[in-house]
Amino acid sequence: MKILIGILIALFSCSFSGKQLKKSNDIIYWSKDVKLTWDDFKGNIKDLPPRIVAISDIKIDYASVFSSPPDVKVAFNRKKSIKNSRLIDDALLKHEQYHFNIGELFARKFRKKIKERTEKGDTGSVDIFNQIQKEFKDYQEVDSSIKCNFLVYKVIK
Repeated sequence: MKILIGILIALFSCSFSGKQLKKSNDIIYWSKDVKLTWDDFKGNIKDLPPRIVAISDIKIDYASVFSSPPDVKVAFNRKKSIKNSRLIDDALLKHEQYHFNIGELFARKFRKKIKERTEKGDTGSVDIFNQIQKEFKDYQEVDSSIKCNFLVYKVIK
């Protein structure tokens, strides 16, 4: 008998900050050389919804200082990312990495639009951020009926 078990919600959200982005042991910033591991999921399993195997908390962080270009990074929050160790596998970890990579894709779009606007002499970036955030949500809706969330099912025999 096949049992349909929900295995993943990858939470993507966009955040805006007027401060410098700070390093933390709880945050992994996206890099082409950094790959997520299951050890990076340090959230409390009690916070994991029923029938879900993993939750990734991934955000596009944006910090702006008036005298310099905005700092845009994709952040994976270890403390808010959760796994059920009994049900995880390599395929699911690759899927989680995919979501992290999608965040970087949208961060790059944001950086490009800021650069284009700056070259025209316009330093405003809040409306660009809002536009990218909307595109990001729309993209997620193509893949899921839950805004800014992915819900993937795995059939287990």
